[in-house]
Amino acid sequence: MQTEPDINRIESDGSTAPGDLGVCLVTGGAGFLAGHIARALLEQGHDVRSLDLREPQLRHPRFHHLRGDLRVPSDVRRACEGVDTVFHTAAVVDFVGVASAARRRRSVELNVGGTEHVIAACAGAGVQRLVYTSSNNVVLGEPVEGANGRTPYPPRFADLYSTTKARAEQLVLAANGRAGLATCALRPGGIYGVGDPFYLPQVIEKCARGLLLADIGDGRAMADNTFVGNLVHGELLAARHLTLDGPVAGHAYYVTDGEPTNPLEFFRPIIEGLGYTVPTRRLPYRPMYALGYTWELLNRYGLAPEPQVTRLHCMKAAVSHSGSIEEATRDFGYQPAFAWREELAACVPYCREVLAKMKAGAWPGFA
Repeated sequence: MQTEPDINRIESDGSTAPGDLGVCLVTGGAGFLAGHIARALLEQGHDVRSLDLREPQLRHPRFHHLRGDLRVPSDVRRACEGVDTVFHTAAVVDFVGVASAARRRRSVELNVGGTEHVIAACAGAGVQRLVYTSSNNVVLGEPVEGANGRTPYPPRFADLYSTTKARAEQLVLAANGRAGLATCALRPGGIYGVGDPFYLPQVIEKCARGLLLADIGDGRAMADNTFVGNLVHGELLAARHLTLDGPVAGHAYYVTDGEPTNPLEFFRPIIEGLGYTVPTRRLPYRPMYALGYTWELLNRYGLAPEPQVTRLHCMKAAVSHSGSIEEATRDFGYQPAFAWREELAACVPYCREVLAKMKAGAWPGFA
């Protein structure tokens, strides 16, 4: 099974030389996106470092992994020494909003505190450019379509992930120009592809548990998704165009498949490819949102198991949150390099493997 996007279609506009990015560091190097970024950089001739507590599977003569913790400033400083470009992808994903102090502290320390450490280490080591992988969740509140880098953040968020990613994005953009460091942030939609350990498996798990029974909302919500190859393409393009005197510095950009879809309809090829039926029943948004809040609250105090419905899940299903890639096209030439329908269809065999592992009790977190 092919697990890697065709490298020849990634960042191939020829506008810059392969050596322009110098030595690169990818945080969260054992992760899905980080691994794809590292492989693309290696294919283009770069020396690549990884920082993660986990050991990456990637092996290459020019790939060097540093075992370290974003919460430990000295680990981050060590990783940034002699580096020219940093791709900061590491994050903890927690979609619960009402959480214990320990759970909240973990998200804040890793996503916000870790980003503060990355910025400080970049400035101290003379790193030239920092590309931060943010999320389209950072403007998820009221319905929005065609959002851009100037779309305001909502006054409050429904979950830890969106809250901490928005704060980290603000820190990165505010750091532009600090000690000669140029920064930008990219906002992908749900990241998917063969090997995706999170986005597609969420839906597969619902199928496996018999929980895919209804959709939430009126079915008109539109949202973005981002094939991992398209995101890697955007990451490299943004980095190559990221200079202090250029338009990319200090700005946030949507990097998506360029075609917003209804969330449930997006997953239809996966659901049907696994032999399940896409539900036609609809549940009203506001009562389900209230249920999600109640479930989170009960879980917070140990009175209910991990929520199967959260406020964020309801919002992602029922509230439009799409962005425009127009600014990314204008400022660093981004256009999707891969057609999402083809790439999603190519994920079906992988999803069948995931489903089989879940049913066999061999998928992490599924029992």
